[in-house]
Amino acid sequence: MIKLCLCAFSLICAGAFGATSSWAQSQTMYYDSTTAIYEYADGVRSTLATGLSGLDVLAFDSAGDLFVSGGYNGTSGDGYVDEFLNESGTLSSTPVRIASGLYNPGGIAFDNAGDLYVANQGNGQIYVYDNNDGTYNSTGTVYIGTFSKPLGLLSGSGGDLYVADLNTATITIAYPPSPGAQGSSGAELYASDLIAPAEMAFDSAGTMYVTIATSSGAVDMISSDKIVSTFATGLQYPESLAFDSSGNLFVASALGKLYEFADVDGVLSSTPTVTTPSGLSGNFAFELTPVPEPSTMALSGLGIVSLFLRRRPRC
Repeated sequence: MIKLCLCAFSLICAGAFGATSSWAQSQTMYYDSTTAIYEYADGVRSTLATGLSGLDVLAFDSAGDLFVSGGYNGTSGDGYVDEFLNESGTLSSTPVRIASGLYNPGGIAFDNAGDLYVANQGNGQIYVYDNNDGTYNSTGTVYIGTFSKPLGLLSGSGGDLYVADLNTATITIAYPPSPGAQGSSGAELYASDLIAPAEMAFDSAGTMYVTIATSSGAVDMISSDKIVSTFATGLQYPESLAFDSSGNLFVASALGKLYEFADVDGVLSSTPTVTTPSGLSGNFAFELTPVPEPSTMALSGLGIVSLFLRRRPRC
């Protein structure tokens, strides 16, 4: 099975669905080995949870909770999404079941209202679960379908949702619902002939990067005017990818390799640094830590100029 991770920061940072919270991205990484989830920081691994089954995608929401999808027996409906709650800055090691009865769930995304989107690879549909003050509807509704094998989900500006389809080698844009309606208002082709697109992420300039999950895998780039080019090759089944807060690009492969393409003065190096975190299966997400908003008194001391100079978080 091709596994991927819809990396959290490219889904819920300031550019995604218009989120308005201030965020700082830490370098702490979480990854799975299909049955366990590990925290990885400064080259040291610690265990968050074990005894899980068929783990696939990891993603953080805007509250700092970690969501995971799992179960990959195709059309049997044994798939699920679990949530590890952020309790005063510490992730719980006991998950809460958010959704069940899914069909080989893959990509996860969140909109600005906190609604949860899940790609079902087994039945080709994207489900949405409404967020009601932190509680999700236990029954999802179909947001858009039907795809052949939707893997990655990525949120874009204005509420657009990008869907990578492995079998048709395409990326599709699903547009947000019309006022008062449920489900996407329509969709159109964004890119084609991508061979095996899996995970997607935007850099700070709005260029999309896509992993090509084959044995001689690659990372492709798609410009804002939809021109496709190759960024890197020879990555051996690359799956998840994500930019850190410094603009460095990380790519994980199903063979347990983690590639880092360093940002040097705004330009990504074409030669990666390669590490092999123990147990890495190709799926990871960077932890997001909310930055507390300054108090009213503190704001008054900052002055109007400093408010305008506040740096927006990097997508």
